[in-house]
Amino acid sequence: MKPSPIAIGYVATGISAIFLLIIPSLALADTSANLTLGDLMNQGAVQQSRDDLLSLLPGAKVSNVSRNGSVRHWENIEGREFVASATNPTAGLNYARFTGKGSWRLGDNGTYCVHIEWPVTSEQWCHFIFKLGSKYYTVRSTTDPASPAYEFTFVH
Repeated sequence: MKPSPIAIGYVATGISAIFLLIIPSLALADTSANLTLGDLMNQGAVQQSRDDLLSLLPGAKVSNVSRNGSVRHWENIEGREFVASATNPTAGLNYARFTGKGSWRLGDNGTYCVHIEWPVTSEQWCHFIFKLGSKYYTVRSTTDPASPAYEFTFVH
């Protein structure tokens, strides 16, 4: 049995809709996907000192876009846990929204350390912060030029 032109049209429309949902989210996830410490250094980024971070981090509202495209938010509340929220626009029509409990601290070596218990996974890391123009980036290593850089926003 040969499919009708109407059925073919519905399939084509569905495929088009999928591409319209996927392409923007891939572009969002790729905005800084290949940025590295070496790129930051070549552009004149400056590593933030512990004193810089003492004025930047406490009380800051934090946001960033993870490598998988999730838009994440939390507030660095000193001495208390925070509630982080994330929305993943790559999840299609039903955006995945979830929250997790977390905490942050400033490491002795000048790293910004975050721990978040998401519903199905745990996230824990300590990164160094660099400033380039008015933007902030975190990296795991200050010696490996290939270390991936993650853009973060800190607002008071």
